[in-house]
Amino acid sequence: MPAAVADQVKVVFVTTDPARDSPSVLRSWLDRFDAHFIGLTGSEAAIEAARRAARIPLARKTARPADGIIVSGATPEDWVHDLPNLVAEGWSSR
Repeated sequence: MPAAVADQVKVVFVTTDPARDSPSVLRSWLDRFDAHFIGLTGSEAAIEAARRAARIPLARKTARPADGIIVSGATPEDWVHDLPNLVAEGWSSR
């Protein structure tokens, strides 16, 4: 992804296991991917309230496929194609 696009995209991970995912545990895990990723945790009630407010479907645990890739409906190529278009549309100002 072009740096100009990557600089405008924020990755925010919200735990679904706050009993395990303290801020330091999340930071350590997210740093394995990118130090710019943001991790959020809190009480189960706060996480549930945020999930509902954002209208995000309830997360479900699934078995990892044999090839090790967890499919969520979008491929890396989809993200590389779509993110520059979303950034160009100015979503952050809406």
